[in-house]
Amino acid sequence: FERWSGKKRKLFFQDETAMITQGIRSFDLANNIFANLLASPMRFERNSKMKMPKDFMIQLKLRKNQNHGNSKCLQLVPVVEHSKLRANSYVINSKHVLQQSIKAAPKWIPTPALASSMRYFRTQDVEIDKEKFLSEYENKLESLIFEILNENYKPSKPPKEWDVIVRFDQENKNTIEICQQNSAERLTKNKSRVVLFNLVTLALLKEHSMKLEKKDIVLRFPENERLIKLLYKFLAYHTHQPLNHAMVTKMT
Repeated sequence: FERWSGKKRKLFFQDETAMITQGIRSFDLANNIFANLLASPMRFERNSKMKMPKDFMIQLKLRKNQNHGNSKCLQLVPVVEHSKLRANSYVINSKHVLQQSIKAAPKWIPTPALASSMRYFRTQDVEIDKEKFLSEYENKLESLIFEILNENYKPSKPPKEWDVIVRFDQENKNTIEICQQNSAERLTKNKSRVVLFNLVTLALLKEHSMKLEKKDIVLRFPENERLIKLLYKFLAYHTHQPLNHAMVTKMT
């Protein structure tokens, strides 16, 4: 194709090892939070009607209505962690955008569920609690994050390339930064690129913020992948302005 199209020829490699043997250096993408987010499967976002990596979105599912006395048999609810069980749909992971578009929530109902031949129901049969829709998601996400954080709360260790450092820094108002810090390798003077997640700008529960004020928490792919992705989802959800990923600073 490239011979007659005039486009640059692409190189494809089976894995990272095959790439390195051809003299192309490793970019450590397997340990990079942003590369992992971009590599997630593409899904259709209901508000923009565009496809994007699903790790940038909130998954919605239908469940049996838990509000007793309500005539509607089903509820549309956001889930904190994606799953393949039952029909689902996706909306952008942004509190600001969802607050602006909550009136269009009936359009978020999973299409496969409405078109199912196994059980018939109408859009009017689905309850969408617009007042609690986002607040319940926020509470579940925060509780899950700090439940896992408590399990990973260990003394700070020297960071390696693309590690994620979680902190509660009162002097820094940036939410996410790509920074440089001394490498964990003792025999080298090189600095490692790390990703800083600063939770200071968020209105966290008091007991959660007090724990983070004590020490940094260093997280690493792949052993902490679940927690890292939940933290990114938490920060991106609450951030109205685009995250400044390109900012590079020196950490002392």
